[in-house]
Amino acid sequence: IVKGGIDGAVELIGPGRAQFAVHAPPIEAEVDARRLATAVAHLVADVCGVDSTGKTRAVPGGGYVDSTVVVAAAQRGDVVR
Repeated sequence: IVKGGIDGAVELIGPGRAQFAVHAPPIEAEVDARRLATAVAHLVADVCGVDSTGKTRAVPGGGYVDSTVVVAAAQRGDVVR
């Protein structure tokens, strides 16, 4: 699901426009995988701050924007985060 979400985010913002650090060990959960991957894709694309034309968010003072997004998943008891 996480990999599908990252792949979907790349499709939304375009390849090479953001970097991803992913930590998602295998877990068990009963979910709608397609819908959850789509939701993750849109969330990650929004967090990237890069639109579909490749433009990044403007930073006050013209500073540097780090396009690395950290994505993590974990299971704590019966809860998946």
